[in-house]
Amino acid sequence: MRDLPFICVGMEAPAASEPVAAEGSTATASAIVAFLHEHGLSIDRWACPDLSEQLRLALTRGVDVVLCNALDSEPDAPLSATLLRSCRQDVLRGLRAVAAAVRAARCLIAVGRELDPAVFPTSRRAADNPQVVRLLSSYPQSHPTLLIQTTLHRALLPGRLPTERGVLVIDAPAAFVLGRWVGGFQPVAVPLCVRDDRSAAVTLALSLPRLTVGDLLARLGLAMDRQTVLICGPKLRKQQLPREAPVGAVDPVLRVCRIVAPRASDICTRCNWCADICPVDLLPMMALEAAQFGDARAAERAGVRRCIACGLCDYVCPSRLPLMAAVQLGQAQLRAGVSGD
Repeated sequence: MRDLPFICVGMEAPAASEPVAAEGSTATASAIVAFLHEHGLSIDRWACPDLSEQLRLALTRGVDVVLCNALDSEPDAPLSATLLRSCRQDVLRGLRAVAAAVRAARCLIAVGRELDPAVFPTSRRAADNPQVVRLLSSYPQSHPTLLIQTTLHRALLPGRLPTERGVLVIDAPAAFVLGRWVGGFQPVAVPLCVRDDRSAAVTLALSLPRLTVGDLLARLGLAMDRQTVLICGPKLRKQQLPREAPVGAVDPVLRVCRIVAPRASDICTRCNWCADICPVDLLPMMALEAAQFGDARAAERAGVRRCIACGLCDYVCPSRLPLMAAVQLGQAQLRAGVSGD
């Protein structure tokens, strides 16, 4: 692993052995699902929803496009960009293996503007496979609902799998893992980006999938106390993570953050910033009022079914209102069939 900017945690550097598939042949979708299960790789996260289920459904419903989500949600945690710069062939090998396994005719890679065009020149030519699409924004563009709409002009409801729209979405870290596996590298290793927001230090690591997050942090020398919290994925989502979770079952971007004391909410100023910034045209303030009155019909009118839980409404609200929590409550009420009458 001397050629890669990753620290190996709890293992020796992976080395090449026998490729999984002989030259000219491919790994099957069932073999990929079995590999993920065998090694404790539960890939179901913001940028790549339930990969195992996508693979299973692709065999029955069919997909025509495999889309590699190589967007980094935040520029201070550039895991995907690093993989494309330093491990391009591994990512491509994994992407092509998945495309061959599900018999998809096209491959796309969505990259952010922070990636040097020399690494992956923008290309939408039909003859290029994979085609490279460079997007102007990475967050919350990395959510599959927005990504598929932007790149393929196909509508996907939040919470639904991309295979419903004939697309299989895999992120760059998952493609890297599969590419190394297909190439015969052992042991299986998961790429991670660990950011300590207390010092702004960023560590890129390779870890065994079954190592716990707590063990990973300890081996990296990152101490946590009662004043810190561990979150995974996009920072604005504030998704806390238990230290007992295995590395192979979490989002590969981890953050150690100081706990910020909550501040009391103020009265809504009707600034409408929450609605203006919402990427799916939801009305968060109406959703909050619906939650306060237990009115599921009003929540429906506010558009809560479209929410992708990006957290932008909470972030911009000058009154610090719990808008995303209200939207999620409205979603729960609709699922439960609460009418609000």
